[in-house]
Amino acid sequence: MKHTKRICSIFSGFISLVGVPSVSAESNRYRETFDQIFMIQLVLSVIILLGVIILGILLLRKYTANQKISPKEVKGLHNLKLEIAWTLVATLIVIYLFAISMGPTEDFASANNRTGDVTIIVTAQRFSWNFEFEGVANSSFNSYNTSSGQLNPLVLYNNQSYILKVTALEGDVIHSFFVPELGFKVDAVPGHFNYVFLDDLPVGNYSVTCAEFCGAGHYNMPALIMVLEG
Repeated sequence: MKHTKRICSIFSGFISLVGVPSVSAESNRYRETFDQIFMIQLVLSVIILLGVIILGILLLRKYTANQKISPKEVKGLHNLKLEIAWTLVATLIVIYLFAISMGPTEDFASANNRTGDVTIIVTAQRFSWNFEFEGVANSSFNSYNTSSGQLNPLVLYNNQSYILKVTALEGDVIHSFFVPELGFKVDAVPGHFNYVFLDDLPVGNYSVTCAEFCGAGHYNMPALIMVLEG
């Protein structure tokens, strides 16, 4: 019991240390699913890691350099029922993770076949983002205001749906439009559009960054999405 409490304390400390993302009521469906998958994988990884460490310590304590393993112990190492059990458990876990990720992943991948209230063209360039409301004259603006040194926010409304058409300037490099708090990341490829469908956005400010190394200024390529009440 004493060792069990100590292991639980270590596990709890590890969870706090890595800062597991929490799934709140404000999260969208992409983030909810991927946070859930992350949590499952993290917990399973920690359990397996602790199990291997504890088993290794027990074996080291039991079998020193001067002790020999008896033939009876060697024969007992093979347990068909145990092998079948952990194979089935592992298979069920993989099937479960696949099943819960299918809906949001398919939804995300089929965004080019959907329509939104507003379509926004997001163009990456080294080292900023350009936003343009499709079909609206003179609506293009850069994410960075060179005169004030501040970010120009992309303002969205929570009662509208949006299609983001993400690309990069011709002759530029590949970038990646990453909004961690909304749970999505999409590559910006020169001469090619990738699509993101967004709706029911929670009100708030969301930081954007580039998640694909694109040169010396990669570290400083932010943008800001501001979602307001519609």
